[in-house]
Amino acid sequence: MSLFPVYCCCCCRRRPLDDDDGGERERLRAPQSVRQLQCATDGGFAVNVEMKGYNFSLSVESTQSIPKQLQQVQQCVKELCASTKSIIAADPKLQEMINSMVQSEEENLERVKLASNTYQDQTRCLSNMRMNFKEIKRAKELSNTYREAAYSVLRDMAQVAGINV
Repeated sequence: MSLFPVYCCCCCRRRPLDDDDGGERERLRAPQSVRQLQCATDGGFAVNVEMKGYNFSLSVESTQSIPKQLQQVQQCVKELCASTKSIIAADPKLQEMINSMVQSEEENLERVKLASNTYQDQTRCLSNMRMNFKEIKRAKELSNTYREAAYSVLRDMAQVAGINV
């Protein structure tokens, strides 16, 4: 299981999807199941995915009141949209900060060497600094993964909305 679990949707935080999810992640991403939502008209509901720029939503046209489960799905899509936009918006700034730290790694290590009073203190500080840079590089890998996932969500939603990208 990853450090940050991926849930099948925001409404069911009870069960994270991990690498051994029995194919549930692929089922959730399957275009035909989402297209069925788009075309659903039984029960007096017309459900469509709408997309404008980076915003996407699930619209429901109905002649009767919308069931609570469908409202929860709409809320999940709304939260997914907000999360996707947040990841995409924060990524350039985060990448710039990470790259700045990685580029100045040697310089920062040298500063720590000069600032440490004793050999023991220097060794401890250098070890901590190396661990911090290792975590920075890990954060860069994770941020790339999250960025790719966010763009994948946008592509999937655009496809469902009938927009060619």
